[in-house]
Amino acid sequence: MCHRVLGDLDSDVGNHESAHAHYESALKTARSISFRPALIEALLARGRFAAKYHKDLTGLGILSGLEQAFNDLNEALGYCVESGYRIYEADVRVALGWAYLANVESEKAKQSAERALQMSNEMGYYWGKVDAEEVLGVITPPIVGGVARSGEESKPKRSAKNAKTKKESKSTNKRRSNRK
Repeated sequence: MCHRVLGDLDSDVGNHESAHAHYESALKTARSISFRPALIEALLARGRFAAKYHKDLTGLGILSGLEQAFNDLNEALGYCVESGYRIYEADVRVALGWAYLANVESEKAKQSAERALQMSNEMGYYWGKVDAEEVLGVITPPIVGGVARSGEESKPKRSAKNAKTKKESKSTNKRRSNRK
């Protein structure tokens, strides 16, 4: 567990070689004990790291970063489903969403994030919801003030109240024109 945290810290400051070494140590330790959550956490952490920094990992003599990410995350997902660790499962599905995005598979990313969001909503898992919505926000940017976040123009949708008001003003104008 300590090596996983050290890997996260090194990853955050950009020390990818050291982070990779710490994740390897965490995984080696987790595989040598029979505590399933430790193995899931180690696989999830290394998979997340590989998905995020896949371009920087090619020089470290390992599988391609994305291949490593998918291997680790799918193994972790299998353990989660098999053991019933639903919170970890939601986290793994979010990480898979990021990996699919990095691999330019937006439909698979969307499916993974939507499943994580559904699970998180069912469990009341706040951070799972936040993380899944972040992936979905990258895939389908929210519309703010008539402009999509990616910069594409789009028409703002008229609310039912505005539509009703406009309809009422037209009928009032018709009545006024009939009085003349």
